[in-house]
Amino acid sequence: MGLGLGAGVGLAATVTRPHESQHHLTASQPALSPPAPHVRWDSFGFGLNADTDAMWVQVWREGEGWLPGRLYQRSRLALDPAATVINYGQALFEGLKAYRRNLDGGKETLALFRPELNAQRMNEGCRRLLLPEIDEEGFVTACAATAMANGRWVPPQGKGALYLRPVLFGSGAKLGVGPSREVTLVIYASPVNTYFKNPRPIGLLMQDRYYRATPGGVGGVKYAGNYAPTFAASRLARAGLREAGYDEILYLDARKDTYVEEAGAANFFAVLRPERPKRGLLGFNLYSNHAKDAEPPSPEEEMMRARGSAIPVEGAEEFAGLEVCTPTTDRKTILDGVTRRSLLDIAKYVLGVKAEARDITYEEVMEAEEAFCSGTGAVVTPVGRLRRMRTDADGNESLDPEVQLKHCTTPGPLTMKMREILMGIQEGRLPDVFDWVVDAKQVARAGGVAFPTSFCRATHRGYAYYGGYKSCWPRFSYREL
Repeated sequence: MGLGLGAGVGLAATVTRPHESQHHLTASQPALSPPAPHVRWDSFGFGLNADTDAMWVQVWREGEGWLPGRLYQRSRLALDPAATVINYGQALFEGLKAYRRNLDGGKETLALFRPELNAQRMNEGCRRLLLPEIDEEGFVTACAATAMANGRWVPPQGKGALYLRPVLFGSGAKLGVGPSREVTLVIYASPVNTYFKNPRPIGLLMQDRYYRATPGGVGGVKYAGNYAPTFAASRLARAGLREAGYDEILYLDARKDTYVEEAGAANFFAVLRPERPKRGLLGFNLYSNHAKDAEPPSPEEEMMRARGSAIPVEGAEEFAGLEVCTPTTDRKTILDGVTRRSLLDIAKYVLGVKAEARDITYEEVMEAEEAFCSGTGAVVTPVGRLRRMRTDADGNESLDPEVQLKHCTTPGPLTMKMREILMGIQEGRLPDVFDWVVDAKQVARAGGVAFPTSFCRATHRGYAYYGGYKSCWPRFSYREL
């Protein structure tokens, strides 16, 4: 079922509520608000850094489908204690960012980065948790509307982004184990900086006490319950084990303790320099798995390479012979991150480096030239040192010697080049050759999203901030639906 966005004059016009008349909701589109004044954007980390103004709320009910969604004042939700999200953890979430981008002529716009992939991934999770599927186009519109409504909390270019957190959860009361008869989609926002704000390379600890996911489980979807179990593992990494603490856990596969998977709440990449393939007496390659390198590129790959060549890159020749690898998602134990997919394309089609998703052993990682974590929060975070902690049959733990990568004190050059290109596309410093960027204002206008007239008047006059900004949005109540 779809999100019930409606058509024409605006989302709010499809449902009448007693409090709407006092807020004068219209389909007028406000200009993008300038950043709020007197805000120390540089002090923000990745967290709830401001009490933002508006959130999107939409409800699905069995027998009715998706009710029309709209913007409300950012406030608390009232849930029954028997709600399935509280009792049985029936919940998914996503994470994406809105960026200020400069256009030709000095104009500024608000951009979302590949939001359609977040919509697709949320629907994969819906099918796994028996939640009602969302309309993917409507999801993108709702994210764009939430970003525009919180426009003053989008940091200036280069000082962070507005993080959007869509949450889909069972809000209906139910004692028996089973899917909820009522589901709520909420999208809220917060201005953020990167997850690991310090640019120094971080340390990762590999261990066999905790596992993030198992084949057949829910590791491949953004299930909310995947994250609380990682708290103890992350604390273990940061606990000052022996000589030094570590920043995060690098999980191993649950079956063999051999292959690396995810790094806490981020995907993991290793930059390797493969040995030249051995050849027989007649010069033939003895390793058949290298034969796939000789396959001609598909038409889609040719198109992506042509697009990628339009991005100017200096010093790409120093990356010749390197291979960018990230763990495969084939076993559905790893989240297929949006940033992860984008970095694979940047490596392959912009930098001309061999890039693939495959099984990576921890021994390979220990010999990597570079390593980094990626994600909406982590962006691209370099890794400089690694260590493995082993647990024997009696529960006794021991630490292998620490391994410092070639670039252990400063970020590796390929890591930083990929970060530079990714953020350049997101923030408008480089051309969007892959059509990854979505204009939030245009999407919100096309979806007919309604804004309060007071909001429109104030932003059109160019006010950066005025009293009562938050109160111009109505408050949400389940009872009034």
